Amino acid sequence: MAIHVFPVIRGEDYDSFRRIIDADFPNTFDEWLNQQSQLAAQKLGSGFTIRHIEVHPDEFTDFLRKSGRRASRHALDNFALQKSGL
Repeated sequence: MAIHVFPVIRGEDYDSFRRIIDADFPNTFDEWLNQQSQLAAQKLGSGFTIRHIEVHPDEFTDFLRKSGRRASRHALDNFALQKSGL
């Protein structure tokens, strides 16, 4: 069974993530939630199991610094996957 990990961001942290990731991030938290919901529906429809992992801005910036990665949505997904332990 394939598992897809989704990063979960709290609403109060959204602006911090927008500053970190910048242009690669939706303008509003509602847009983010909508995009994540659509992607989750696609993954579920393809037979994936969904796992949600809460992420915080400070731990994400630590991950970027330690890994030398550029801030992006892809890096955020990778961080959530790493944090999940899968």
